[in-house]
Amino acid sequence: MQKKLTFLLCLMLAGNASFAAEEFFYCGYSNLDGSAQDYAKFGKGTDFKFNKSKNRWEWNTKYTYQYIYPNGQYEQIARVGIFDNQHGVCNAEMEAIYKRKRAEIMKKIGK
Repeated sequence: MQKKLTFLLCLMLAGNASFAAEEFFYCGYSNLDGSAQDYAKFGKGTDFKFNKSKNRWEWNTKYTYQYIYPNGQYEQIARVGIFDNQHGVCNAEMEAIYKRKRAEIMKKIGK
């Protein structure tokens, strides 16, 4: 019985560690013509909310509709003319690029 409880506790802790590591989406994206490439960190449950009926994460504002699909595809559909439609991907590679670029910026500004 004790081994079973210890095993269940380990599974629960592993699950929590996995969830903590996945609190954010790290995405790289650009305009449809390939211009204006950028990287971002988006919150799961804060910025993006999961829409179960459409099986995707969504962030809808008065300016854009933004979607992240289970395969990591990112899509932005502009609602107003000052924004562009964009596409990209969210994955671990984008996380590494985002963190590297952020560190470079922080170094430049002395933080």
